[in-house]
Amino acid sequence: MIPAHIQLIRLKTPNHISLRITPSDHNYSWEAGQWIDFAVPGKLRMAGYSICSPQGKGTFELLVRRSTHSVTAWLFSSARVGNTVLISNASGSCIYNPEKHHDIVCFAGGVGITPMISMMRTARRLDKNATLYYAIKDQESNPYPEEIQESELFIGENKLSFSQLCTQHSSETHFFLCGPRTFIDHGVQTLQEHGHRNIHFERWW
Repeated sequence: MIPAHIQLIRLKTPNHISLRITPSDHNYSWEAGQWIDFAVPGKLRMAGYSICSPQGKGTFELLVRRSTHSVTAWLFSSARVGNTVLISNASGSCIYNPEKHHDIVCFAGGVGITPMISMMRTARRLDKNATLYYAIKDQESNPYPEEIQESELFIGENKLSFSQLCTQHSSETHFFLCGPRTFIDHGVQTLQEHGHRNIHFERWW
């Protein structure tokens, strides 16, 4: 595990905080879509969080949703700027490669926005084709209102329809999915039924 420091803590919604983390290794790097193991010295359990920053190296952002997990609970109740934490190298197989994936669609459900916002930020920075569809329970649950457009949001009863949305994209499009199990399972099945084969996702359970 690599020592790192918390540089910023910001409340994004009543149930989400954003953390800016600076690793002690200045060559620390990640790709869009990757995640890390995160630990607090003195606590036995680890948590897994996705990196939200565009692909790069050095300081990065995490978005954490409130839960009873001991590490997450500590972040919400006790963490302070300057605290030392421990992080793993970035991992994960659901990765956006701008050189290979020329046209992408990101389907996000709830806190599944975390790796998707990294992909969208990377694509926008490189002026690549990228579309986001984000399903949340209410407007207040959107941690990135300054970045995510109204047309990209599917709130509450305005259900996100995989079958309707995927027909707007070609067979060459690469689809990335992250969210609850039922969200991913339904999305993958629907995309496959519509003939799409470039489907990327990662299960955390």
